[in-house]
Amino acid sequence: MRKTIYILVLITLFSCSKGKTTYYKNINSGEIFTELEYYSLGQKIAEKYGNDSIALKINYSLKEKHSSKDSLIQPFGLDVRIGENYIISSSDRDKIYELIGKDLPDFELNTIDNVLFNKSNLLGKPSLINFWFTSCKPCVEEIPELNKLKEKYKSKVNFITITFDKKNVVDRFIDKNSFDFIHIVNAQDYLDRVGVKAFPKNVFIDSNGKVRIVENGLNGNVDEFERILNNLL
Repeated sequence: MRKTIYILVLITLFSCSKGKTTYYKNINSGEIFTELEYYSLGQKIAEKYGNDSIALKINYSLKEKHSSKDSLIQPFGLDVRIGENYIISSSDRDKIYELIGKDLPDFELNTIDNVLFNKSNLLGKPSLINFWFTSCKPCVEEIPELNKLKEKYKSKVNFITITFDKKNVVDRFIDKNSFDFIHIVNAQDYLDRVGVKAFPKNVFIDSNGKVRIVENGLNGNVDEFERILNNLL
């Protein structure tokens, strides 16, 4: 079976300086890589941990660059997962990862329609919770693919978004952009509680309310999200 490697890169906005060489620093090990070495890491990890029957998932998390006299240092974190098991974990990744295998914390929050929504509404079938905000470009770019997932699975899966944005902000966005999820708004306290700071964040919950998989952005990788949902059904 052909080996499938899923690579998801969470990219934030960085300043750049012309004429400077960029080096990549692993925030876990302190190792410094050239650009070529950095982009070959995925293949080296696949060779070390992968085989023909394993779907290997590699998540990179890029932080703000630091400038020195003649170079730029790009810190990065690294998570490697086979199935639901993490082999390598970034030391500073969002705390939401610590909830994997545990119950999603209870909540009672308002939807965009001013309806109270709580964890009990999620029980009985799998859920995909998308943590986002309206001015997050990667969040907005993945919406069409998320809508396709909603259209495919319909009522078999709960599709929820949670954002710190206020109701009026999300209302304005939804008026101009189709996003066919249940939208929970004004939820900064809950985001802090579950430990979501980087966006987008896609969290898969099983029918019993346990967190099973945490992903960053979809980045067009619909097949991987479908595989996860199919396993949870």
